[in-house]
Amino acid sequence: MGDAAQQLRSVPFRENYSSSIGSLLNEFYIPALSSSVAYDRAAGYFSSAIYALAPVAFSEFVSRGGKMRLLCSPHLSSADANALLELPAGERPTTLEVAAASLAALANGTHLESRAAACLRALIDAGALEIKFVTAGQTGLFHDKIGVFTDSGRDHVSFIGSANETAAAMVQNHEQIETFQSWVSDDAGRRCNRHREQFEDTWLGLRHGLNVTSAADAADLILRIIEQEPLDEIVEAFRQAVGRAELQPEAIALRDYQEAALKSWEAGSNRGIIAFATGGGKTRTALEAVRRWTSNGKPALIMVPSELLHQQWESEIRELLPNAALLLAGAGHPWEAWSRRIGDYTLDDASLGQRIVLSTYQTAATARFVGLIRDGEHLLVVGDEVHSVGASHTRRVLEDIDAGGRLGLSATPERFGDPVGTAAVFDYFGEIVEPRFGLRDALAQGWLVPYDYAFETCSLTEDEEERWNAFSTRIAQEIARNNGDLTEAALQLLRQRARISKRAAGKAILARQILAAQHKPGDRWLVYCNDVEHLREVRRELESLGLDLMEYHSQNDASHEATLDYFTHRGGVLLAIKCLDEGVDIPLINRALILASSTNPREYIQRRGRVLRRSPGKYSARLFDVLVVNRDGAALTPSEVTRAIEFAGDARNVAPRVYLEQLLASSSGAVAAPPWDLEEDE
Repeated sequence: MGDAAQQLRSVPFRENYSSSIGSLLNEFYIPALSSSVAYDRAAGYFSSAIYALAPVAFSEFVSRGGKMRLLCSPHLSSADANALLELPAGERPTTLEVAAASLAALANGTHLESRAAACLRALIDAGALEIKFVTAGQTGLFHDKIGVFTDSGRDHVSFIGSANETAAAMVQNHEQIETFQSWVSDDAGRRCNRHREQFEDTWLGLRHGLNVTSAADAADLILRIIEQEPLDEIVEAFRQAVGRAELQPEAIALRDYQEAALKSWEAGSNRGIIAFATGGGKTRTALEAVRRWTSNGKPALIMVPSELLHQQWESEIRELLPNAALLLAGAGHPWEAWSRRIGDYTLDDASLGQRIVLSTYQTAATARFVGLIRDGEHLLVVGDEVHSVGASHTRRVLEDIDAGGRLGLSATPERFGDPVGTAAVFDYFGEIVEPRFGLRDALAQGWLVPYDYAFETCSLTEDEEERWNAFSTRIAQEIARNNGDLTEAALQLLRQRARISKRAAGKAILARQILAAQHKPGDRWLVYCNDVEHLREVRRELESLGLDLMEYHSQNDASHEATLDYFTHRGGVLLAIKCLDEGVDIPLINRALILASSTNPREYIQRRGRVLRRSPGKYSARLFDVLVVNRDGAALTPSEVTRAIEFAGDARNVAPRVYLEQLLASSSGAVAAPPWDLEEDE
């Protein structure tokens, strides 16, 4: 052990500390640790526990040989713990599996979270920290929030209260604790002893109803997931991250790749497109860009393609930018409600403060919207699902609204089969900024859940195969007559042929068989159909199973919001068409069945991401595919099997990929479709 520290009695502790009138870190934790040789902490949830390390990083505790013991729940939050209880007992992950998922999320989280997780590993490597994970009885919840400091003279200071040592608690939230010094009075001494005994009994696994992992198992898990970094370097990085959070408490915390993309956008004269897959945090990154732009009194215009996304963005803005004045246009908000104010909301006048206009593309493309907005170098334009604005009916936004800052968002910004629309998007917003963040990145970093993949083949009927072959002959003849070019006539024939596969009669029967065998109570299934007629056919087939069936498509009279709310809270089977592809957030989906597959990368990336989005208590998903084959079992088109191989390649199970590669080999003689998908609107 290093030089002797001063004793706890030399610190003028107060009975109560509140973050509303001072810094818990500087006024309580650091002075206490500077006088201690041991620190025992029960910190509730894992997300709180890693920030309990901050005082250690800011003191000389480790260099003096201090030892810390940490107890916490493996869950990130109460929502995680509660959601886990809804799973059947046989499907619940173990404590260490939950801790592994939580640790991976933190290690790949915001800069502050990742530095805190790295500090956890470094302190274990240094022999300064032991940690155990605790779950409680039927609920799984571990709520203890106590701490005990001990000095070399065996004096103690304990504390209880609301302090959670999260980033928010340290920087901006109102937190308070009550402290007890063992030498002050008999009553304080008894309280200190009671807190020490409570911690010790928990640590030793002696408290009834609590399940406690071993410190060795917890350490092995942490060492496996977190890469090793030198203690001095990581402690300094953690200190700097906490310091930046204190200096900018209103900033939206970003992950490292999100911050890197935002810096690339700023370096590119505030022009560019952020290409993050589902789970990559496009919205959060964009709102930090909006915060930085509008903090000086400049306005921002955010555009989205649908009413549901409008609602989701409104919720995010109000949560993350609560001080901004927000004007809502489109998505059911009447002209009279925004038309008289939009001029002031977009005026180049810093005295008007932080202002944001949120609109749908459909409304923003109207002549009266364009005529009222005050565009120019002072304005930031953000386009969500930015490929949408390249459509011919909304493209005037790109032609008529000038802006000094332009930020596009999309997992796949290109408009497949529409080079003119694609060029319009990139000409206006600029190129894709680095780094990109793809679906495999999101899977690797734990922002999407791992999944299993399975597929079934659906054979064409005799009549369907005769019609398919007839179209194939006509397509080949048309292409040959035009020296291998895909003429509009060939494209039309390909569309007509594709409908035979997408509407194959056997798909609805297969859907019933798959759900009959695989559906479990509490599941939330998403079933992709080709069009409304196909959806109704599938629904008729599924009705015999007695499942809770819902529809989501543009021709459905029911409220989309109400449908998704019911599905989210009650579960069941949601029958959808491609209108659900773009950005709609339904993270509780844990099963998907693809009856009408798309070979358009934008659509199949979004469909897969929709199912894999992480939510509390969701640790995995299953994806079921239906591929159409001819009556001999050969694949009809290579593109559909190639897409399925990509799905299988990222899954946990490996067998489907092997079988799909064999199936692909059987389709070598098929007439290939163009590189974009030949789907039509609903």
